Amino acid sequence: MEIWRELGMTTSQCELGNIQGERDSSSPSSRKTKSIEDFKLHSIHSKIPRMCENVRESFREDIKENGIREPVKVNPKDEDEILDGRERYKEAFDLGIEELPYEVANLNGISPVEYIIKSALLRRHLSKSQKAMLAVELKPELEEEAEKRKLRTLKKGEKDPDVEKKINILYYHTDQEDLVIDPMAGGASTVDACLIMGRDCRAYDIKPSRDDILKNDIREGYRKKANGADLILLDPPYGDKMVDEYGGHGFTGGSDEVGENLDQLAEESYEALSTGGKVVFIFGNTKSKKGNGDIWAPDLYQLFRDKGFETEFVYHAPYKGHSNPSGEIQQKSRDIYIFKKE
Repeated sequence: MEIWRELGMTTSQCELGNIQGERDSSSPSSRKTKSIEDFKLHSIHSKIPRMCENVRESFREDIKENGIREPVKVNPKDEDEILDGRERYKEAFDLGIEELPYEVANLNGISPVEYIIKSALLRRHLSKSQKAMLAVELKPELEEEAEKRKLRTLKKGEKDPDVEKKINILYYHTDQEDLVIDPMAGGASTVDACLIMGRDCRAYDIKPSRDDILKNDIREGYRKKANGADLILLDPPYGDKMVDEYGGHGFTGGSDEVGENLDQLAEESYEALSTGGKVVFIFGNTKSKKGNGDIWAPDLYQLFRDKGFETEFVYHAPYKGHSNPSGEIQQKSRDIYIFKKE
C-alpha cells in the first residue's frame, strides 16, 4: 500500500500545488545541468509519501509540455544526491529526458535529512494529523539527526562565548522544556544554547540568519506563539551599532529611538510572559559613532522597572576579546539584567 494511503489521504486530498513553479526562487547563474544518469536519491526519500497517481498524471503532462522548469536541489557535499525534486527526477527519467537542471541546496545549518523532510511537508500541504503520522514514521531518523545536531552545537558552544553565556543564563533561570523567546535572535546563539540545555526555543529576527529563526519585526509586536513564555531574552542591536547592516531597521538609531522602541518592548514583554516568567535584558553602554546620542544601560533598566518588573539579578559580562586579568578594571562589558514578572 502506498504511504499516502496509510496516512489517510484520499486522491482528492492530494494536491499538486504548482509543484514546478511555486518555489522557484533560484537565479539562472546558480543553475547547472548534467546527465540524468548521474543523479541518485537520498535513502530517506523511500519513507516520504509519493504524489497521488491522478496528480502525478497531471504533473507528467506538464513536464511533457514545458520540460523541467525548476531545478532539483542537491546535497552540497554530494552534488549527485537529490534532496528536493524527487518527483521531477523520476518523471523526467521515465520520459527519457537526458539532462536535468540542478542547483546546490542552501541547508542553513540543518542536515540533508531535515531538509528533505521539510521540503516534502511544504509541498504536500498535509493536515496536522497526517504530519503527525508522518513524524511517527520518521521518528528514528529525526531523533538521530537531533542528536547529531546537539553534539555539533555543543562543540560550537565550547568555542562561542555568546552561546556559553546564554547556557549559563538558561541554567540558572529556566527549567527543562521551558519556553524561551528571542525576538532579536541575530546569529542564533540563543537557539543553540536552548538546544544544548533542552529548552523549547522560538526565535525571530527582522533579518533571519538561519532556517530555525522566523522573520518578524519586533517593533510590530510578538507573535501569538510567544504568549505564556517562561523567559524572554533581549539582546538588541542597539544604537548605531548595526545601522548599516540593518539598513535603518530594528533597534538602531540614537538614544531617543532606542528608548522609544524598548519602552514599547518592555510593556509587550510583560504581557507575553507567564506569571513568574523572566526577561533577560543584555545591554552595554554605547557611545554613538554618528552623533545620534549616547545610550546608557541604567536609563534603559528603569524602563523595565516602570512596567512592573521586579529586579532579580544583575550580572556583568565582557565583550568578546575583552576579558581582563584578575584585579584589573574591566573597560568593556555589558550589563545583564534579570527581571521577573510577579
